Amino acid sequence: MLLKHGANPDIPDKGGNTALHCACRNNFNDVVSSLLLHSADPTIKNVWEQTPE
Repeated sequence: MLLKHGANPDIPDKGGNTALHCACRNNFNDVVSSLLLHSADPTIKNVWEQTPE
C-alpha cells in the first residue's frame, strides 16, 4: 500500500539494508517482485558491501 502511494523502497536501516535486502534474505519472493515493480534499486550495497540476493 505504501509503495502505491509513492513511498521510497530504498531507504536503508542502520546496517544499510533496504526492504529489498530483507525480502531477499527471507525468500519473500512476492515482496521482492513488488519492490522491483516499484523501482527498488537492486544495486544498493549495505555496510558489508552486499547487494540484495
